[in-house]
Amino acid sequence: KTYPNNISTLLSDKTVKRVPWPTEQEFKTKYYPLREPIIFTAPTDDGDISHILGGESNKWKSRDYLKEVFNDQIASVHAFNEENMNFLTRNFTFQSLPFTEFIDLVFDQQEVGENKNDEKLYYFRSLGKNVRREPSCIWKSYPELTKNITPPSFVQSLLVNEYNKDLILNKDITEEEKSECVNNSKYFSSALRISSPNVQLWTHYDICDNVLCELVGSKRIYLWHPNDVKYLYVDPLSSTSKVINVDSP
Repeated sequence: KTYPNNISTLLSDKTVKRVPWPTEQEFKTKYYPLREPIIFTAPTDDGDISHILGGESNKWKSRDYLKEVFNDQIASVHAFNEENMNFLTRNFTFQSLPFTEFIDLVFDQQEVGENKNDEKLYYFRSLGKNVRREPSCIWKSYPELTKNITPPSFVQSLLVNEYNKDLILNKDITEEEKSECVNNSKYFSSALRISSPNVQLWTHYDICDNVLCELVGSKRIYLWHPNDVKYLYVDPLSSTSKVINVDSP
């Protein structure tokens, strides 16, 4: 097998849909059953969804606010010197930093706009309180931060859990009704991600369905239809592709 010049040209007869922001009913009956990637476009001219995700989610763009929220917490981050992270060769190490120091590092790098040669880069992905026994839950780990954000309205009932039910659900419903919503939820985990600019994660697929919300900065995402997994050189026992850089395979 040989790669084309750009692996993104390898597509099945189904391409990723781009559709208007759905209602809850549309999402549950029309899109969720498809079990395939979909891009929901923001119902605003500038593409900003921060006001839809909570009236004060714009605070996440403030260096000082994030430092105040994380305060004396420690961040366990991936540290590396190449923009392309490689899970197969593990071209990164794990490093523990005061969260305030980590926030300053990535904000300073963002202000410069590009990474210098051999500059150390960072990628943070939140973990569960008990790393070995529970998945990440941002509402449990960062309650002060997450009180300013709610999931998109069309998917809230699927993401409700014990730690966010009072924030997401209608304030007028009873505790019994809230518990029933939690029991019927599809929620598994939620992850907070913060990185240096221009960092590229390894090509992979996620077993669970995802809802990705980009609040600060911008993110380029390659999405393939599930039918295209045969083109991505994924080991049967892994979720990671051997294609590290899809722009230059």
